[in-house]
Amino acid sequence: MSVQEAVEKTGVSAETVHITAAELPGYIASLPRLLLKNLSVVVSGGTVASALNIRGFYGPGRLWIQRKGDAPLVLTKGAVVMWNTLQIILTRLTFQGEHAPDSGGAFVEVYASSPVSLEHCEVDGTGAGGWGVLATSGSTVHLNGCTVQKTHGALLCQSGCVMSADDCAGADNSMGGTVYYGGLILLSGSTPNLMGGAANGKNGGLIASAAGTVL
Repeated sequence: MSVQEAVEKTGVSAETVHITAAELPGYIASLPRLLLKNLSVVVSGGTVASALNIRGFYGPGRLWIQRKGDAPLVLTKGAVVMWNTLQIILTRLTFQGEHAPDSGGAFVEVYASSPVSLEHCEVDGTGAGGWGVLATSGSTVHLNGCTVQKTHGALLCQSGCVMSADDCAGADNSMGGTVYYGGLILLSGSTPNLMGGAANGKNGGLIASAAGTVL
């Protein structure tokens, strides 16, 4: 029986695992790239001291990483979400300290991945600047209830990507949203037009306000 036939026969199962903050990068690295289930990874509060790499996942499943309880879950070297073709969800994570290790200079970098959701996450660029969330190479990224502060730019969307931000907030950013090479940023709900920045940036893309006007 092929993998496709097995999935069609049994459907997609669900599984929840509980791990510590220190275990998170290694656990994600250990997973099979073909994900046949809806996997929820519940992580206790603490510090993740190495970069979180979510790369190359595919299949009918879903990967959902979420913080457990009220204690902060702080990632001090960012996250790279790359080459995924299934749903990736990051919930209630805090990014501060250093950028993700790739060349984008952002705390959360999304490359060639769709769909990716950040829910109630926080980015604090104090002392590091850079971009808050970057989307490139045809990715689709949705932010819901997220806060981005003290960055060079809150959102960067480029190279045919779509980024939406619903009920998000920003403060003390040099730039708000920036689009390049066909990027599209859609603001909705209570998300302010400038995401706490002095201006938005456009070089071959569009930014639309919650009211539906082009900024």
